Amino acid sequence: AMDDVTEVRVAAARALAARGTVEAMEALVDHLRADDIPVFQAAVRSLDVAGSEALAVFVGHFVRENGEVKRQLVNALTAIGPAAEGVLRGCLQHSSPQLRAAAAFPLVTVGGEQTAGALLPLLADADPEVRQAAAAALASLGRTTSRAAVEMLQSDDLQTALAAADALASAGSEVFDELLG
Repeated sequence: AMDDVTEVRVAAARALAARGTVEAMEALVDHLRADDIPVFQAAVRSLDVAGSEALAVFVGHFVRENGEVKRQLVNALTAIGPAAEGVLRGCLQHSSPQLRAAAAFPLVTVGGEQTAGALLPLLADADPEVRQAAAAALASLGRTTSRAAVEMLQSDDLQTALAAADALASAGSEVFDELLG
C-alpha cells in the first residue's frame, strides 16, 4: 500500500500525463524520477492520451535511464499504438543504441509493413544489438521486407550485407520459398 504522499504524487503524475500537452509533459519530467517507481509507472500508463510532441518530451527525458526504464517506455509506446509511431521512428535515430534496438520491434507492431523503410538502415548500424533487433523486426514483416533485404545483400558495405543476410536467415525457410518461387 502507498502512503498518502505517494498517492498524491501518483495522482499528480497521472493528471499531468493525461493533459497530453508539451507544457504538461515538461512539468511532469521536471519533477519525476525514474527510480520513484509507483509515480513513474503511473505516468507511463497515462501517456496514451499525450500528443506525439509531448511523448517526445517524455521519451527524450528518460532515454538516459537504465534498460528497465527504457523497456517500460517502449512498452508504453507500443500500447499506445499508431499514435506513437512518430516517436518510435524518432527513437530509431537516437544516440542510445539500447533505445534504437528497443524501438525496432514495437515500431513494426504499431506501424506494420510501412515501417520497413525506417528499419532497413539499422541493418548497417554500428551496434550489433541494433542490427539484430532490426533484422528480427524486419523478419517479422515477411516477404516484402525480405525482398529489400535481398537487395541489401549486394551492398558494398560488408556490415550492411551481413546484417541483411542475418535478417534473411532469421526470416525462415518459408521466406526463401516465396522469394525463389
